[in-house]
Amino acid sequence: MAKPRIGVIGTGAIGGFYGVMLARAGYDVHFLLRSEYEAVQQNGISIESMVLGDLKLQPAQAYRDAADMPPCDWLLVGAKSTSNDALAPLIAKAAAPGARVLLLQNGLSNEEQLRDQLPADLHLVGGLCYVSLYRKGPGVVVHQDNGMIDLAYHCAGALT
Repeated sequence: MAKPRIGVIGTGAIGGFYGVMLARAGYDVHFLLRSEYEAVQQNGISIESMVLGDLKLQPAQAYRDAADMPPCDWLLVGAKSTSNDALAPLIAKAAAPGARVLLLQNGLSNEEQLRDQLPADLHLVGGLCYVSLYRKGPGVVVHQDNGMIDLAYHCAGALT
């Protein structure tokens, strides 16, 4: 079975860190960026980790427009929840039919906010990150400790 294609929407500290970890594990990872697009295109994504050492993903498969991304089987959403109204169309463009959408956002009930704005066949999964990290600069994340995620399935058809 082929590994799923993963898209990252919100490539800040959370999206950058977990996206790089997934790419290092051999997954086909695609990053949607806005203001940091040029920096990531030129320099890739760097993780300065007190636990894992310095890591770099270069080149990173980076996009400015969700319509340019290949359809993704999984979408990791790390963007702030204050942008959820603008996120729904991006998620719909980047998602393959039946995709799993993992929300790693600040706040509560983000799944409820997005559910009615997304295609019914997308599976929503909520995530709670146990990680200490921050964005140091464009395409640079500092990781201080941990990295575990708790997941909770929210809704859609049967998850297979």
